[in-house]
Amino acid sequence: MSTLESILDTRRVVVVVGSGGVGKTTSSALFALHAAIGGKRVLVMTIDPARRLANALGVDGLGHEIERIDLNLFREFDVEPKGELWATMLDMKSAFDSIIERHVKSDQEREQIYNNRFYHFFSTSLAGAQELSATDRLLDVVRSGKFDLVVLDTPPTTNALDFLDAPKRFADALDNDTIRWFIDAGRRAVKATNLVNVGAGMVIRTLGKFTGIDFFRELGEFLYHLNNVLVGFHDRAQETQDILMGDDAAFVIVTSPDPATVREAQFFRQKLNEYDAKFGAIIVNRVRQLLPAETSLQEDPKVLHQALMQLAPSELYGSSLTERLAEKLSKNACDFNGLAKMDARTIETLSKEFGSGVALNQVPLYAHDIHSLQGLERVRRDLFGLTPLDDILAPSYLED
Repeated sequence: MSTLESILDTRRVVVVVGSGGVGKTTSSALFALHAAIGGKRVLVMTIDPARRLANALGVDGLGHEIERIDLNLFREFDVEPKGELWATMLDMKSAFDSIIERHVKSDQEREQIYNNRFYHFFSTSLAGAQELSATDRLLDVVRSGKFDLVVLDTPPTTNALDFLDAPKRFADALDNDTIRWFIDAGRRAVKATNLVNVGAGMVIRTLGKFTGIDFFRELGEFLYHLNNVLVGFHDRAQETQDILMGDDAAFVIVTSPDPATVREAQFFRQKLNEYDAKFGAIIVNRVRQLLPAETSLQEDPKVLHQALMQLAPSELYGSSLTERLAEKLSKNACDFNGLAKMDARTIETLSKEFGSGVALNQVPLYAHDIHSLQGLERVRRDLFGLTPLDDILAPSYLED
């Protein structure tokens, strides 16, 4: 059975997928961090990480430019980093601007594209454009050969794994007959000739009554420029697909024990099978832990009440309030343990369904969000089964 550690050690690309709000971005950062500490040169490409996560990594915020993370910050936790960690945020507009910069040599033509309202919409809001920019950026960094491992935190999508076929769908769209017609119209406009032939002129003039002739001219110019820029996009799309579906890539699903997100995780697995993608592991975040076996949840709350009354603060609240507190504490403990049992059954079901060949890792539910180096290191140790952080840090340090 492959472990999460072996996946990070043997693959060049790890793609992290899952529904929104399950800790996917934090998990991606932790995968990259662990591999970098182990000696690899790693890049994590993430989707708009929370400011607290960026701050925990020692940076004010991430942008489109690739930025190095100082791993020496983790030495205070008895960690000896052996590799390098780099990070970048996937910014859709910046990614498309970079494509234009690479392929359009004329300053004037670049300005025409940047100022085109259709380009602005396409590079910031068009459905599927974020997935397209993510895969295009992935191809560039893999081609560069600068990193031993690239961890991709995939965009949140309404349809599972849309980013996998976004490049192909976009390339196919450029071959659509209607789109080709507008591209040809744009070519004529750019060359300052008649926008369209006489036969099509009537169509343009009629539609122009509602939208204005400039609307179609600008659309045609945009598609013409875009077609020229992405003339080799079919080849890039195929190369990206080859990387994602190849033996050097692995997909990791992140979920929580919540039934809704578990169903989405099962759907992700089904889609990965349809694509014949290499599925490596599943991470279950925020797992509630069962109370210790010796904890008695059946005792009369009066027993807890009597114990609480022995504490000094009880004098401030009095017997009546402390009794109500004891009842609530007992009920909360029973409810929490019941939820923890549900989590355990969910994980058992996932383990059976996904098979013994798939690594299943659990991360416990913490009392606080991850907002510090200490928090990141604590989760990393829990995720990879390392020595607990409590056994390394002094009690006074843990009070934070």
